Amino acid sequence: MVKNDIEMIAEINQLISKRTNYGIREEKVTKNSKCISWSNSQRKWLYWGFPSNKTQFDANQVLISNILEKQLKAIINKLDVLPLDKFSFEARFAR
Repeated sequence: MVKNDIEMIAEINQLISKRTNYGIREEKVTKNSKCISWSNSQRKWLYWGFPSNKTQFDANQVLISNILEKQLKAIINKLDVLPLDKFSFEARFAR
């Protein structure tokens, strides 16, 4: 069962809110996983695709389970800003 857009945005934003530390982390990739990456230069989330066998992710990447590509592309611009960018020096003073 696919969650509606509002539920999915809330779930993904919860994952995003946990991205407060730099460094590589390991996560288990499921068959229907998708990955998004935060772009500091564009200040937005970019759809990165299906991570296949990748198990290591950087601080600016979020692994999302059980979402259709079409739904992700429809909601990606409604997601919260990556906390690492939101509280960075550049975001607060240089932009």
